[in-house]
Parts: sequence; structure tokens; C-alpha cells
Amino acid sequence: MDKNFQIIIPELVSFDTKLDKLKGFNLSEDFNFYKSQTKKEKFHYSLIVKNDIEIPKSYEFRNGYYFKYEDCWYYERKIIPGISLKFKYDLKNRIFYFNRSYSLIPFEIGGILPIGKHISDFINLDLFLNNYNVIRGCAFAYRGKNVIIISPIFNGKTTLLKDILIKGGKYIAEDLLIINFFENKIYPSSPHLWNYSRKINKELSGIDTHQIIDNSRNIDQLNLLQNSIKPEMEYKPSKDLLDYLLINSLFFLTNLMLRSFIVEEGLSKKVMKKIGDISKIKKYSFLNINDFKYFSK
Repeated sequence: MDKNFQIIIPELVSFDTKLDKLKGFNLSEDFNFYKSQTKKEKFHYSLIVKNDIEIPKSYEFRNGYYFKYEDCWYYERKIIPGISLKFKYDLKNRIFYFNRSYSLIPFEIGGILPIGKHISDFINLDLFLNNYNVIRGCAFAYRGKNVIIISPIFNGKTTLLKDILIKGGKYIAEDLLIINFFENKIYPSSPHLWNYSRKINKELSGIDTHQIIDNSRNIDQLNLLQNSIKPEMEYKPSKDLLDYLLINSLFFLTNLMLRSFIVEEGLSKKVMKKIGDISKIKKYSFLNINDFKYFSK
């Protein structure tokens, strides 16, 4: 019998795992949001909960609690006597191992990142080095156009998306975009529904199936958005795509394990080059709106 794999990012990322979700994994809050399939996507990973992970005594490179031995990266941190957080990434086979204790960490606590953060950052880096950029924003199909909005946090992206869906538009992505700027493609991502501090996120939980786009689309309109609450303000900044990249993307650079990985694997120059390549992209427009009144423009 063929095995089914969870689709995390249609046409790009798939998982082989028994898990339905993972704390701290920001690329998807629901591994079953998209229909599973027997075909592996281009970036395929296995996630395995394993309590008896063997941590080597030797290492080739170490930075804090993170170290490399042969083709694997490791992390071990003892919390209290008898309880340790353990993580192993088999780089060659793209297999993530972690013990159950580590899977229970919900968010960053005392410098300890949740296991989902490490895994999503490794995948984020893989995507970035292959011209797929993970960046904050929203995307939708409306009136025959695939529209991409890149914006800082709390500038109304989710509110805009809700209004678009009410008006008959279709959902592509909310909160995180996966974009290939060089091929002018947007890839779908599942919504962040469980931000309980924001009512608007919960209201998106009722998206009709027929309104969900689950394949890549050409980008027809790319906007850098900044919202002003004061209606009389007209702000015309000099910001460009690189500026928005620095405040809305490159999340893996905040992770000490990933920075260590980049250095040890000799990827520093490649990362810098990719950032420089994106800075040359000019096919976008800046959109200044007031008090969330998008349709007055």
C-alpha cells in the first residue's frame, strides 16, 4: 500500500510523520490543512519522536549547546535531573529526531527554543538557498489577479484577507508567504488560526474549501504595504524590497543553531549572495493606506 505524506507547502515541502502539528513550527499549524498525497515534494523531511537519541561524546564543531558530528547536528540540554531536551538532524537523509520532553516546550523559555522553531528554520534556510523566500504577508486571488501583500506586523494583512474572502476572493496565504521572486511565483501556505489573542485569526478558521488555492500561482501584483491609522497622513518612504526582507524574513538568522550551521557548512557567502540577488528585484510597488481602507485606493 502506498504511503501518504503530509503536504506542508504544496509543490515544495512534505513530511513523513505521525504528528498532526508541532509546537513552534511556524510554517504550518496544521499538517493536515492540505490533502495528503503519495508523492513526496521537492523538499521532503521525516519527523520522528524518539526518546533514546544517542548524543555523541565527540564533535567536529561546537557553538554553545549546538554541535556537529559526522553528517548530523545535535542539541542536548539538561533541564532537571533525569530530564533532558534532545534533538538530532540527519542532514544527509533530512530526518529530524527529538525526544518527547522537547516536543512539550511551547515557546522560547530562558533561551530554549521550541523544537518546531529549529525544524522550521532548517527548512526555511533550505528554501532560501534554493530561491524560495519565506516572508510575512498575505496573498489572495481577486478579480482575476494573484495579489501579494508584504507588510510589517499589525498593519492589517489578516483584516484585508478576511474582507477579500467575503467579497468572493480566494485564499492563497496568510501571515507567511513562500515566494520565488526570480520565477515570479507564490506558493500557498496554511493560515495561522490559533493566535488566540487576535479574534481576526479565529474568524479565518471557517474558510470554505472552494476558496482555498492549493497550487503555485504567477504573481500579478506585488505590493509593499504600510498602514497609517491617521487618515490625513500620506507617507512616502524610500523603503524597498530589501528593507522589507530584513524586517519580515530571514527568520533563521535569529537562531544560534542555524547561524552555527551556516558557518560550519560554509554557507555564509551563499546566504549573503542570495540577499544581494533579491535586492535587485524591482517588480513591486509601495502601497500606503490609511486606517485599513484598502478599497479607497
